[in-house]
Amino acid sequence: CSDASFIIPLGLAAPYAWRLVQCIRVYLDTGARPQLFNALKYSTAFPVILLSAVKYHVAHEVWRHTLKPLWLGAAFLNSAYSFYWDVERDWEISWFGQMGGAQRGAVVPSPVLRGQLLYRRPFYLYLMASNLALRLAWTYKLSPHLREHHVVVFFIVLAEAFRRFQWLFVRVEVELRKIQAHRP
Repeated sequence: CSDASFIIPLGLAAPYAWRLVQCIRVYLDTGARPQLFNALKYSTAFPVILLSAVKYHVAHEVWRHTLKPLWLGAAFLNSAYSFYWDVERDWEISWFGQMGGAQRGAVVPSPVLRGQLLYRRPFYLYLMASNLALRLAWTYKLSPHLREHHVVVFFIVLAEAFRRFQWLFVRVEVELRKIQAHRP
């Protein structure tokens, strides 16, 4: 594929499109409104991918002065929303929801973890910090200038696999708590 090919962006967009459709389908089947917000999360990847693809079809000045700032904004929105969803929804750690109150004088509020934790508190803090850093790295992978740097892309893909591997521990803990809550 050449840089101007739309095969690369289509390949990048396919997993997001599949998850978007899955979320909408679950919403239609169950009426669970959080699925619409989860679908919105997946839809925020499309502007990043589209703007990356457009770089090779516009003049350099148009990209640099107009589209690159839009790409950066879309990439930040995608990473921030995905990070929020990971922490608040998937891991069920209340952090963003309590930012307006609880800790007077704190510059950054401390995440509110459950009373009973499967792992030690520093592990959750590490997971949140590494998740944010690795989410930003994944967004960087979508950057159009990386198409020539296959080694960098390979390591970013490995980092994303590692991020998802770490994510697994808290996600399993959340599901175990849900199962235990339904047992007498």
